[in-house]
Amino acid sequence: MVGWLREQLYSRRGYKRVPPLILNAHPSIQAAYLRGYYAGDGLKRGNGDSVKTNSALLAQGLYWLYAKQGRLASVYVEPRHGSTYYQLNLPTATPTGNKGQHLRKDPAEIRSIAAWETENDDWVFDFETGSGVFMAGVGRAVIHNSPLRGQEFVTRKITDAVAKIHLGQQETLELGNLNAQRDWGYAKEYVEGMYRMLQHAEPDTYVLATNQTWPVRHFVELAFQAVGVQLEWQGSEDRELGRDARTGQVRVRVNPRYYRPCEVDVLCGNPQKARDILGWTPTTSLEELCRLMVEADLRRNRRGFSF
Repeated sequence: MVGWLREQLYSRRGYKRVPPLILNAHPSIQAAYLRGYYAGDGLKRGNGDSVKTNSALLAQGLYWLYAKQGRLASVYVEPRHGSTYYQLNLPTATPTGNKGQHLRKDPAEIRSIAAWETENDDWVFDFETGSGVFMAGVGRAVIHNSPLRGQEFVTRKITDAVAKIHLGQQETLELGNLNAQRDWGYAKEYVEGMYRMLQHAEPDTYVLATNQTWPVRHFVELAFQAVGVQLEWQGSEDRELGRDARTGQVRVRVNPRYYRPCEVDVLCGNPQKARDILGWTPTTSLEELCRLMVEADLRRNRRGFSF
């Protein structure tokens, strides 16, 4: 734990920095971090606030966080006793009047903080996309599902229909190719794998998957079992039907209009590298995942809405 905490607070060369977890956190968490940092190491200067550090990396991180909170800082660089100190001066969060506004600099003038003195193995990047969020690749997650999966995906289409059928809101479920096989995993566990990638010292490419593949037909069976229904299959190909074994009612039909023109018969991923290097292993069975999704759809449909 101590080693992990040090990795968050210091660069590889021992310079203080804003923890990566904070840089990627929700704005409310970033604001709480800034309040805590100021309480421990801040200075009050007239109508403004100030923080000072001898780490350019930390100064850049603090400047960026304050800018995200709508508080643009001016930066004062002070060489002292063989070290360089960076002081961020911030206007008060609740300004009164225009005092000091003539001293404000254009943001373009204050973004550069002695770049030539920044640690040469701790690069700082300032990216912005159209959405205001920087997105980075996280390797390859084969197929991850959860109760929040969109209804345009077959697993969620199945669990939502099963919930509706159980509640008397729908008669049958229509699907295309029941023989297509997929490697289905739990999105919650895949996010854990993504988190572990981000904590690893070196960037690399990983596959997140269960290394097990099941046909769509099996997922349908598990979904109905979650509401106490056993299916019996009759017919084949376009005429295949799934009936409630107890009542004989048709619950599943194959409809050729749902066939994909370029179907991939089997998808299966090998997560061995993620297991060996990151210590990531999926533990949720397909049966448990299916049950979670059906129960969530039952709750939604009982309340009269499904999304």
